Amino acid sequence: MDYTIETFEGCTIEGLKKRTDNSRAMQVIPGLWETFFKDNTLSRISEPVAEPYVYGVYTAYESDEHGEYDFVLGGRSKGSGASPGLELVGIPNGNYAVFTAPGTDQVIAAWQKIWQTKLKRTYVSDFECYDQKTGQVKIYVGVC
Repeated sequence: MDYTIETFEGCTIEGLKKRTDNSRAMQVIPGLWETFFKDNTLSRISEPVAEPYVYGVYTAYESDEHGEYDFVLGGRSKGSGASPGLELVGIPNGNYAVFTAPGTDQVIAAWQKIWQTKLKRTYVSDFECYDQKTGQVKIYVGVC
């Protein structure tokens, strides 16, 4: 799977958070998406940054892709404080390998290919950026 390396200027995401691992992710993450849309989570962000993206952030890795991590689903925030029931998470500045999935239905297949790609990953923060206008998803994987 082709990718580019990009330097990303960090930002803050405010959203719903769950702790999981890849063996349980298919039971945990779809339910988080359901709650995200049902509760109109983007409208609850305390200081939203206007943009057409939803972020899925993987952070607080226990070890690597085999350990637990936090998954935060939300939108960009100015980050001075979270609304009740929401969490703030920072995406740090850094270099990221960027993969593109043409739609949400291709994200799992993209991750399966990413895991087979020889990348020197940081396991600090990875994230998916869902473009609500085009449906395209960019997957940013932190690299050394």
